[in-house]
Amino acid sequence: MTELPPPEPLRFGDNVADNWIRFKQRVELYFTATESSEPGKQRSPAQKAAILLHLAGQEAIDWFLRP
Repeated sequence: MTELPPPEPLRFGDNVADNWIRFKQRVELYFTATESSEPGKQRSPAQKAAILLHLAGQEAIDWFLRP
């Protein structure tokens, strides 16, 4: 099986609420498809949060980290 490509970054354009719902669905599917089934190799909540921000893109990271 080839490697599953990550979802497209979150779009902050016209309808962020709808874009967020679709992005979140794609990320949840991505996590499910790429999660290890071996005991002790599952991602921690902190890892999932970091991956989610990375996948969301730089604009999301900038928004999340702003003071």
